[in-house]
Amino acid sequence: RDPIKRALTENRHGMAMGLDLPPPDKLYQDGDPGYDCSRYYEQLQPYLKLWSIEDIHIIEFEDLVADQWGTLSKLFKDLGLPDIPVGQEDVHTTSADDLPRMPSWWGGLRNQPAVEWVRSKTPRDTVTFLKSVFFRGNAKDLKAVKFPPHTIDAIRESLVDDVEALRNLTGRSFARWDI
Repeated sequence: RDPIKRALTENRHGMAMGLDLPPPDKLYQDGDPGYDCSRYYEQLQPYLKLWSIEDIHIIEFEDLVADQWGTLSKLFKDLGLPDIPVGQEDVHTTSADDLPRMPSWWGGLRNQPAVEWVRSKTPRDTVTFLKSVFFRGNAKDLKAVKFPPHTIDAIRESLVDDVEALRNLTGRSFARWDI
């Protein structure tokens, strides 16, 4: 995914989970925003110790959004697996803009092993219903969050070297990205 959009989404998710974050116009005034989630070249380094880049299949999020079943079908083919039957519905995704505002206690609790186990055993419709009951809030507030140009520029500046290294490593342009 475009690393800048990924960083902004990470910020919106933090806001949705009730983390104590500065307002968007005050973010990153003191230097590097840090967003490791958007440093794809850096994230590949442990894997490159085990495999070559030719053995790693990178899927662009934008391709997955534009053509989920075609992208997954290509992945299966590249892995030498039988083609997958095309589904009736698109694969479920979550957008920060669609998240209800969650209470701050949920951010610390949601990744606990016991909670993950319960979520894995609970039907998706039930989880969605429970979220609507417990996390009543106004997700529209997140859509209204605007990141000023200086914040986006700070994110871009902090990620430009990582993106360039990724392009050099993969030989891909990632032309839809804003870096």
